[in-house]
Amino acid sequence: MRLLGIEVRHFRCIKNERLEFGDLTTLVGANGAGKSAFLRALNHFYEGPGGISREDFYNRDATKPIEITVTYGALGDEEREAFNKYVDDDVLKVVLRVTWLTPEDGGEGSAGSSYHGWIRQHKPFQDVRAVATAPDRVAALRNLVEDKPELYGFTPESAWIRAQV
Repeated sequence: MRLLGIEVRHFRCIKNERLEFGDLTTLVGANGAGKSAFLRALNHFYEGPGGISREDFYNRDATKPIEITVTYGALGDEEREAFNKYVDDDVLKVVLRVTWLTPEDGGEGSAGSSYHGWIRQHKPFQDVRAVATAPDRVAALRNLVEDKPELYGFTPESAWIRAQV
C-alpha cells in the first residue's frame, strides 16, 4: 500500500488544501506556508487527535470540523480484501474527522474523532449496480426511481431511461 496524497480541511493555517505524493516528495515554502501543518495533520491521522487543541482548528473556529483525508494506492491483496467496500479503482480513501466537544455536546472542551471510509457511490444504487444483466438493471433503476421520486427530482414518466438495452 502506497500513500498517494492527503487533503486537509480546517486545520491550523490550512482551510482546504491537497498535497499529492510521488516517489520522493519535498515540501518547500516560506515560514508559515503550511509545510509543518501538513506533516502534523498526517501525524494526527496515524497517531490520533489526542494532542489537538482548540487553536488547531482553522482560524480558531471550532464550529467546523477538521477533516484529514488520506489516499492510498497500489493496494495489496490483503488490503483490497480488508477494505473491499471502500476501494474504488484500486484507491482507498480514509477520513479522520475531528470535532470540538463542549460541555453542551457532552464533552469537556476536548477533541472527539472518528474515522470513515470513503465510498464514491450512492448507497441506493448499489442494488442497481449488483444486477448482472442490462434489462434487470433497467428494471432495478426504474423501481428505485418509483420508490423515491422526490430524491431524484423526476418521475419515471418524465425522465425515464429512453435507451432500450
